[in-house]
Amino acid sequence: MAADLLGRYYAAFNRGDSPAMLDLLAQDVVHEPSQGSAREGKAAFAQFLDHMNRCYRERVIDPVFLASADGKRAAAEFMLEGEYMETDGDL
Repeated sequence: MAADLLGRYYAAFNRGDSPAMLDLLAQDVVHEPSQGSAREGKAAFAQFLDHMNRCYRERVIDPVFLASADGKRAAAEFMLEGEYMETDGDL
């Protein structure tokens, strides 16, 4: 269940398919990035994806999905490779 959802999400990520990624998220999604403030809602996350797709080309490598026994919760661990496409502020 949840691990399958993660697999579909990261497959869409690797294709650069933001609409497919967004289709998998709830309207009240909360994105807590490693840098910056949390974003609440699908619209805010869509803006973040637009920014990231403009500045970076990234790909998830060797994802591992861990799921609870009931399949309701899951986590992902992966490596990320990419390249800068456009300057992103101070980064």
